Order: sequence, then structure tokens, then C-alpha cells
Amino acid sequence: QQECVWILNLLFYYLVRQDHMLFIIEEPESHLFPESQKYITELIALMSNLGHSVLLTTHSPYVLGALNNLLYAYTIPKKYSKEANKVIPETLWIDYGHFNSWFVKDGTVENCMDEEIHMIQNERIDEISKVINEEFEKLLNLQDKDEEDVVKSCL
Repeated sequence: QQECVWILNLLFYYLVRQDHMLFIIEEPESHLFPESQKYITELIALMSNLGHSVLLTTHSPYVLGALNNLLYAYTIPKKYSKEANKVIPETLWIDYGHFNSWFVKDGTVENCMDEEIHMIQNERIDEISKVINEEFEKLLNLQDKDEEDVVKSCL
């Protein structure tokens, strides 16, 4: 959490001064609980919406999920904007036209924005969850197979 304090101080300083800056923030989620990751992501979005430029790196699916919610909130039809504002304050909504997301791996850089739904392809950063879930499914299948063998042996 101490690593996050400098980010908060810096953001607050430039918020008060109203100087427009380029913030390069590397992994603001480091050592933070998921709830805190969500809130620091929202603060960074607020700073961006106030005219600051932000370059953010992350390995956190929580940060990406929070960003996707802010991107999605912006797309809610105007007739529902008051209700959406109760869920996520409008000052945090992110305009897809002013946002981009890139995935860097093995020396390559790929755009990971879904052009159709205007959100980040969260599965790009959370590829390991798919692997973990597949391993778990295989273990469950072994358990099911064992139970079937027990039933067959009783017949």
C-alpha cells in the first residue's frame, strides 16, 4: 500500500493545481487488495476525464474489469444515464474514443480492444484462469470417472 501513496499524492497535487500532465503509472495495483485496485483505477480514470493523459501498465484482471465497467457505463443509453450514474458516477465513465488498450507479450504488441463492444478483451491478461479452470475440469472428470467405476463395480 505504501507504493500506492505516492500515486495518490501526485494525483491529488495535480488535481488541486489543475495542471494538465502526462501520468505514466506502472502497476498501480501492486500489493493492493482487489477493492483498493478498483478504487485507484477509478481515481486514475477521473484524472483522465479531467484532461490529464495517462499511460497505465497492469497485470491485474481487477484493474481491467474496473476499466471495462467504466467503458461500458459510457455506452449506456441517455435515457438510463441517471440510473447508471447511481451505479458508477458519470465523472468516472470512460469514452471509448479516448481510450486504448494494448497487450504486450514475447516482444509483440497487439491491440486488445474489442471493436464491437468497445471494451478490453479481459481474457488476454487473464489467460491463466482458462488454464487453471481446464486443469480443474480434468480433475473433476477423474473424480466423476472414479464414481462411475464404483457404481459399475457394485452392479
